[in-house]
Parts: sequence; structure tokens; C-alpha cells
Amino acid sequence: MPRLYLKNKLPLLFLLPALLLTCKEDKNIPPPPPYPIENDLTIISPLPEVINESSGLVFFNNQLWTHNDGTGDNRLYQISDTTAELLDSIKLSNTSNKDWEDITQDDTHIFIGDFGNNAGDRQDLKIYKIPKANFLATTDTIAFSFEDQLNFDGPLNGHNFDCEAMITYEDSIYLFSKNHSDQQLRLYQLPKTAGEYSAKLKATFDCEGLITGAAISDQTLCLLGYNKNIDSFEPFVWVFYNFTDSDFLNANHFRIDFTNQEQMEGIASYINGQFFISSESEGTNQGKLFLFDAEKWK
Repeated sequence: MPRLYLKNKLPLLFLLPALLLTCKEDKNIPPPPPYPIENDLTIISPLPEVINESSGLVFFNNQLWTHNDGTGDNRLYQISDTTAELLDSIKLSNTSNKDWEDITQDDTHIFIGDFGNNAGDRQDLKIYKIPKANFLATTDTIAFSFEDQLNFDGPLNGHNFDCEAMITYEDSIYLFSKNHSDQQLRLYQLPKTAGEYSAKLKATFDCEGLITGAAISDQTLCLLGYNKNIDSFEPFVWVFYNFTDSDFLNANHFRIDFTNQEQMEGIASYINGQFFISSESEGTNQGKLFLFDAEKWK
């Protein structure tokens, strides 16, 4: 038999250990992060102690307002947009706080979402509609259910019918679900007028996490959220821009991950493509007020 066969194989035998070593070394190199990371998120200040679970933010008339979730009472808190100092608090009449999770606005009213639903069993979801001109005026109620929810048995933090985020756009309210089970989101639509409604499912999106807040400014929509580990939060924001009508989720979009391991839940549009963000207190770590610049990432 000719020896050419063996001679041609010898280089491969000598190269094999080097190839195996190279593959082994490559396994030790961490993969690049799947999304860009914001390392310099501006921290304005810790929030006042009374605001220990800031779940929503809204900014209008140069005033920044927030609220606690279901652990708090039915109050709105005005805080400084430069120092987070507590400036005012107003108890709202004809409302109760079972689980307030977001606040948004249109030109004339604010809307408070009492729709937190960790257990998936609520059948009393509602949104309070309050005139901006007088927070103590008569409150309208928009009651609703999700058109595709047929089961109300949960389980706790294991279903797809929680909700912590909403915006208004033209004549409608848009709700963004917090899907504990599949880590996606559903977009629902409601009228802005008082009444009882079935929220219409409009679209879905694979957000790869839990959505906790929403804010819109002109042609930019930000969806705040986090991924939950055993002992930490990994917050992120999805940015959608240049959408057509209310087709938000099919617009240009990107995700930014934050290095601040905070339970971020409130977000409000500010100016020039900037957004305020708030986090909840965790143990001895007081909640904070942040400022995020979406424009620099476009």
C-alpha cells in the first residue's frame, strides 16, 4: 500500500491537539451581551421614604407625579424633577388602591391603572380618569376585562394576564400585559370614556421579560421592564419609534439593558427624547429616580 495516505494524515494528527485546545479556550470567552448596555444611566436621587413602591410616573405642567402600588393608599405624590424631594401629596376621592400599577395622561386628564393582577384572578380591573385641572373633582371609572382571558385561576406569577403598563394615544388607551408565563407581551385597546369594556387584543411582541411601565412622547414609545433572577433584577427598556398610527410594535425598535440592578417600574416622558424612570425600594435599598436618554441610542 502506498505510504502517501499516512503521510497526508500525519499533519492532521499533529494539529488535532492544537485545535482541541483552541476550542477549549474559546469556551472560556463569555459571549457578547445580546443587547446594548447603558452603563451611565443618570441617577437623580433616592425617592422619599413615603414613596417606597413607586409604580408609575407622569410629567405635565412642569410637575412630576408618582404613586405607590397596592401597598400604599390612594394618594398622588408630587416630587421634584431635579432632586426627587417630596413637594406635595393629594388623596384622591372616590378611588381605592387595590393595586395601582401605572399612570398616564392625555391633554385634559390623568389615568391611573388599578389593574395589578399577580394572581391572575381579578375580575375588577379598572382605570381611574381624573381631570388635570382638579385632582379632587369627580373621578370617572373605566372598568374592563381582557377579551381572551377565560380562566381566572392563576397560578400566582405564572400566567399571562397581569398588567402594569399603559399609554393613551388619540382616542384610546393601550395596555401592555406583563406575561409571567411566557415572558412576552400582549397589546390591548380600550376607549378612554367611562364604562365597562372588553379590552381588544391588537398585537403581541416577544419582549423577553416582564413589562412594568410605558410612556410615549411624539413618535417614541418606551416600554420599561426587567428580568427577575433569584436575588436580583435586570432592568431594560424597549424603544419603538417612527410608528404609523397605533402600530407601535411593528415600528423600528431596539432594547437597552441597564446595569443598575433595581426593580424599575415607573416611566414618564420628559423633554428632548428623555424619560424619567423610578424604582421600588428593596430591603435597605431605597427606590430612586433616574433619567434615561432614548435619543442617543437611535
